[in-house]
Amino acid sequence: MVAKKREEDGRRKKRPGVEVQREHVLAAAVDLFVVHGSGAVSISQICERAGVSRPTFYRCFANKEALIDTIYESAVQGPVRAVLAELPGRVVDREWTREVISRVLDAIFARARLAELIYVESRDPASPAAAIVDAAYEEAANVLEAWLLARGAARPSRLVLKALMAASQWIAHDAIRAGLTADARTAAKLATLQLTEVMLGGLQRGGRGSTAASST
Repeated sequence: MVAKKREEDGRRKKRPGVEVQREHVLAAAVDLFVVHGSGAVSISQICERAGVSRPTFYRCFANKEALIDTIYESAVQGPVRAVLAELPGRVVDREWTREVISRVLDAIFARARLAELIYVESRDPASPAAAIVDAAYEEAANVLEAWLLARGAARPSRLVLKALMAASQWIAHDAIRAGLTADARTAAKLATLQLTEVMLGGLQRGGRGSTAASST
């Protein structure tokens, strides 16, 4: 009878799966990063906050940088990458551009706390987020550059393409700081649409037959 009760208790206390543990660790890390910044927070502190052991942390993430990368991927880069995957070979019109911008921003706003954290962290060159975000800008610039070249534009400036991504992220952050009201969301989507059309449209028109500078 006692053995049976222990078995039942053991089933009730079954350790959560890795995905559940990852969410606990992520939530704990974000709570600490918001207050102290990622650079000042240790893995031990994250484990204590999440109520998990260090081996459990390392089952979920290779290191703290991988954890921060996951935060950015889930909050920002995942939705952006999904749109960029649609771009090659596509004729882009205003309606499609408006739809995908709305889709990406809605996804970012749904995880606004994570997106805001990464934006603030990325402004600190010492934070792992700075390198992670810069790599994401490079990835996006690669796709945009290939798309522009396929449409007959001269090789665009890498700085301009990365600036488009940085400005778009700033617009999303501005809406988050404004409390994500209906007006703030609408203004962010319109501003991102206008920015994208002006920058990419200008690169296409100005690039044909010109010798546009290339920055590597």
